[in-house]
Amino acid sequence: MQPDTLPSTLSEALRYQIRTASLPLAMRSIFSHLPEPLVLEVSIGSAVQELPRAAAQLVKMALVSEHLMLGEVTTNVIADGVQMRMRRRNPTPAGRPEWSRELDRPLLQRHLRAVVFDLLWTLLDSEEFGVLLQEFAFRSAVLEALRSITSHMLSIRDVDTSLYVMLSGITSGHALGFNRAALFVPRDHDDGGVGTLVGVKAIGPGDLAEARAIWEHLEYDDKGIDELIEDTANGKFETAFEDHVQTLCLTPTEAPGDELRRALSQDGPCVFDASSLRNPTLAALDPVGPFLLSRVQSHGKTLGLVFADNRYSGEGIHGDQLTYFSFFINQTALIWENLALLELVEWQARVDPLTGALNRRAFETV
Repeated sequence: MQPDTLPSTLSEALRYQIRTASLPLAMRSIFSHLPEPLVLEVSIGSAVQELPRAAAQLVKMALVSEHLMLGEVTTNVIADGVQMRMRRRNPTPAGRPEWSRELDRPLLQRHLRAVVFDLLWTLLDSEEFGVLLQEFAFRSAVLEALRSITSHMLSIRDVDTSLYVMLSGITSGHALGFNRAALFVPRDHDDGGVGTLVGVKAIGPGDLAEARAIWEHLEYDDKGIDELIEDTANGKFETAFEDHVQTLCLTPTEAPGDELRRALSQDGPCVFDASSLRNPTLAALDPVGPFLLSRVQSHGKTLGLVFADNRYSGEGIHGDQLTYFSFFINQTALIWENLALLELVEWQARVDPLTGALNRRAFETV
């Protein structure tokens, strides 16, 4: 936020108070998820030396949030307090009542959380409130699940098992909830680039009947995320899809819009539509509808490529899934690289660098 974004009619003391007001992340998140943008209008008495804390926070929110814009700010010679008014930024849709909310000094003396909840209570109808609540419930549940999965990955010293746990996070209904996920790795790790990728691991059903059987089994057992991760770590994962994936090789082409080439050139996940495949090698995965490709990279080096889709449920891929997928893949890349480095160091400690034979330390740990 730049100092000159605040009206020059405000005193330097008030401008400083607004610029240094703290905004809780939860309040920022609430405003970023409002169904429509709002405008904040402010009237301040000329004798006011300090704003109520919630008032300063709201003005700052209007300066940093895309969903709250700072409207007219006036200095009232007669008034000795602060008045604020919140209204819709856009014209009121047909069939909806006009809405505005006067925020007087008694309300602004309360905590920002109380002020925001008062606004939400009058602004949102029951359906909008339910949607907002559902969004935050999804975010909270997914973040907790991903935290648990990441913690399990950190506790595992075996790269292969850790990567299976990663795939379980992508497919688990407690976390990202995709039907299928597969991991491909570059065939040659030392060529400086990425050519052909080979399938190494996958979790997911091989057909619709198997998908329904898995869903029924999961619902019947009603296992939590920790129990599902434990099953995966112990090797209790479905292999029908994996058997097929391990026969596949994916190769980028020079065709315009080639999905592999685009995914390998970007840091975040990319969503494509199976109805318009440009890369012929992807057809072997038999995607239907939208599917996702995401490069797993660390320090500019491609460690692998993840494929995920909802082949059997037919659900789309929404924005929150992409956001958390990107976060999860970044965490995975760091863990993957660290585990691989740990295995390399342990191997080098047990092998003579000149002869390549096992040394004394290797036999002592057998």
